[in-house]
Amino acid sequence: MKKIQELTRSVEIDAGPDHCYAVVCDIKGYMSWFKHIKTMDIKAADPEGRPSRVLFTFDLLIKKNMQIILNYEYDDADRRLRFGSGGGDIQSAGGHYHFRELSPDRTLLVFSLRVDFGMLVPQQIVDFLSGRVLDDFLAMIREECERRKGQA
Repeated sequence: MKKIQELTRSVEIDAGPDHCYAVVCDIKGYMSWFKHIKTMDIKAADPEGRPSRVLFTFDLLIKKNMQIILNYEYDDADRRLRFGSGGGDIQSAGGHYHFRELSPDRTLLVFSLRVDFGMLVPQQIVDFLSGRVLDDFLAMIREECERRKGQA
């Protein structure tokens, strides 16, 4: 049983880091490619007009209609998008996406996450969330970055 899960995963993407960072910062576009999002409601924006507080409703195998509010901070110079929870069905969550240049047309996405479920959760469910769901999510990011690269 676990209450808190911390993990880091990485994936290489066949697209430049600035391009990949722009794709992940296009939060309004998530509905078109992030298949687990059921609804999204942007509650606030930063001075540049980018979403800074978003209510998401997810359909995951372990829970339908799971809601979480995420607060976003954009670090354009470091190509890092930070997020932290601000309410919802999870006690707390936070982490970041960091896009590191491997070459001008190749990126290493490092995704870090810390989740406090607010209760003890069976290890099988924690392993499922940190394995299959997260790996699926990173694959969706890679596919969307590479798809959009082909359109540019």
